[in-house]
Amino acid sequence: MTAFVRPGPVCFERDRELLAKSVLPTWNPSPGNPPSTDPHRPAPFMEPASSFGRPWSSLATEKFGPLQEPAWPQKTEQNQSTKTSPAEKNVQAFLRLLRYIETGKDDAGAYYVLYGGGTFKDDSTHPLKKPIHKGKYPSSSAGAYQINHDTWETELNKGVANDFTPASQDAMAIDLIRRKKALQDIEAGDLDKAIPKLRNTWSSLPGGSQERIKMPEAKSMFKGYVDAQK
Repeated sequence: MTAFVRPGPVCFERDRELLAKSVLPTWNPSPGNPPSTDPHRPAPFMEPASSFGRPWSSLATEKFGPLQEPAWPQKTEQNQSTKTSPAEKNVQAFLRLLRYIETGKDDAGAYYVLYGGGTFKDDSTHPLKKPIHKGKYPSSSAGAYQINHDTWETELNKGVANDFTPASQDAMAIDLIRRKKALQDIEAGDLDKAIPKLRNTWSSLPGGSQERIKMPEAKSMFKGYVDAQK
């Protein structure tokens, strides 16, 4: 039977020295990382391992080349922008048409028109708490879609609007259109179906009690507003 000879401490010390010179990392003591007092405890892995005095990083670079950053797809204006759908274009065109019919303006100034032709500046809230007496009918209507104070409060309580900014006015107009079940007609560009459903809300539409333009003109303007978005 072959006897098993246990290596002595000299062998361990020799192996430790060889390993430390070849594959184990070097270690620089620091105040926060004092050296161990245990002679048999291997050196901690505090720095990159080395091979024959050369760091592993240099060997990897020699074999595989320098580390390259991943080639992520570059963002461009083309893939950042979202294309507007035909339905969205139709809705925006109808809102612009409605602004023109209600206020006589189809630009940003339409959002700040009061009933009777005046203007306002503060859009943090509805500008009229009490009706204005001008013409035949007193009204608290204001903004691009001539929304009165009571309607604004209803939309406010529903969370559709938080103020009377242009964005809130657009959101309220779309909600009113949706409530009249005309939104899908407008998305399809079918004014013949949409406008009759909205005349009671906006009487200035073609066929309404306060009609301002005829249907052929409304359709022509609507088409122009759609084409202007291309």
